[in-house]
Amino acid sequence: MTPAECAAQLVRVMDDDGIRIFTDNPVAYVLGISEGEENDYVTGTTYMSPHLLITGSAGSGKTSFINTVILSMIRKYKTSEELGLVLIGKTDELHVFDEISQLVRPVITDPAEAAEVLEKAIDLMRDRYNQFAGIDVSIRWEFNMILDTMKRNGKDLHGMEPMPPIVIVIDDLEHILTEETESSIVRIAQLGGRAGIHLFITASPSDVTPLMNVNFDTRLNFVETGKMLFHTCEWGAKDHVLYSFSADPEIVRIVLKEPDTWGT
Repeated sequence: MTPAECAAQLVRVMDDDGIRIFTDNPVAYVLGISEGEENDYVTGTTYMSPHLLITGSAGSGKTSFINTVILSMIRKYKTSEELGLVLIGKTDELHVFDEISQLVRPVITDPAEAAEVLEKAIDLMRDRYNQFAGIDVSIRWEFNMILDTMKRNGKDLHGMEPMPPIVIVIDDLEHILTEETESSIVRIAQLGGRAGIHLFITASPSDVTPLMNVNFDTRLNFVETGKMLFHTCEWGAKDHVLYSFSADPEIVRIVLKEPDTWGT
């Protein structure tokens, strides 16, 4: 297919009524098509899968796949008040998303800056847990729900504000991996989900440390280009074969031009 045809297919999938049934849960995203089912689209949500680890060899399609995941998120969540995105990549490929309004900060390619951002994410996580304790809740959506009720009842929010989900995408773990960043990633994977801070990481299998592996319940492994094994506790221990949607930078540019969609 041409890039335009691929882009049109992606838009049809992301706008499919069946997909929208799932996107009521924060934050929802498209994963791929289930093996043997032509239109059995599989979605994920950060409610059931707070973090996502995507592994595969070089050239297997990890970056094109994560582009699709990003597109499916920003198609539903159009502003930074609905979704905050942090994009960390080895090359300039993620710069195709430079102009989207959901970015918390410009796309990051410098490893030192990436380490700093992960530390700040931990600080934000701690701050959110402190705010949770102030109104006796333990998870982001419940905190937001209580604030909404207080606001509708005319009560003083005491400076508290709704917390948007934050998704940190790391494309190609190898270029930022140090003991410091591994520690930050593991900490966020352990505690970030309930605070609404989520990690989506692509990596070569050899770069995934044992500590990281045990703290990511949802994993996708590209066994060949475009074909992956999907493992999540939500579906039990069995791996499920999915075929991914791929979006190279040209396809992303075409999809981003779709009117009245992206909040840019």
